[in-house]
Amino acid sequence: MGGPFLDDEDPVENPLKDFGVHAGGIPVPPQRKVASNTRRPTRRPFNEPTLYSPQDRNDMLDFAMSTARQGMVNHANAANQINSAISREMDSRVAQEREKRRMEHEKELARMRMQMEREKTEAMIRRLEQERDPLPPGVISRIRIDGKGRVTHG
Repeated sequence: MGGPFLDDEDPVENPLKDFGVHAGGIPVPPQRKVASNTRRPTRRPFNEPTLYSPQDRNDMLDFAMSTARQGMVNHANAANQINSAISREMDSRVAQEREKRRMEHEKELARMRMQMEREKTEAMIRRLEQERDPLPPGVISRIRIDGKGRVTHG
């Protein structure tokens, strides 16, 4: 009757309502009475400290709340550290990819420069070979002997 997790034989009233009453129960500050003609107080933000009057103060509750608050702060700090570590890792991966692309670009530029130098060299060799006058038929080389018996090439 109550919900998807309650069977029909579950009691309507909470059987744990008096849990710990004999040992003092769970400390709860007493509620202040509000006059019916006044407006209800607005909800305070979660992080705003609770202001109790001195007679409403409960040391046990204050300790529990400060411990819980400190635990939440520690949890938030741990989550921030994890998020910043993930962020640094992602930034590192992006930087590594950028460096890899830059190195590939430099390699491609060097290849293009080498190709251009090779083409220039080959063109110069072809031009030099064309400028040389061909040997007459039957002549193997241009070795000459001058009148003094010296061998000259030319």
